[in-house]
Amino acid sequence: MSTWSRWVEQWGTWMAALFGPAIVTAVLVNFSHQVQRDYVFIYLGLVAVVGVVRGLWPALDARRSASCWSIT
Repeated sequence: MSTWSRWVEQWGTWMAALFGPAIVTAVLVNFSHQVQRDYVFIYLGLVAVVGVVRGLWPALDARRSASCWSIT
């Protein structure tokens, strides 16, 4: 893997970890759903994908961001 692609992967994953929950929240606000607790699975999926792609610390940051941005 080249240095450039590794850099893009690292920064892309961190951006997904930091801003992904806010984007998910912005999209989900437009939908009304009877059982909003199902939305937690979307946030959990985002955290899982970040964890698989980049590792523990970005995944923990995505989890923290998701808890701040989630729909209540």
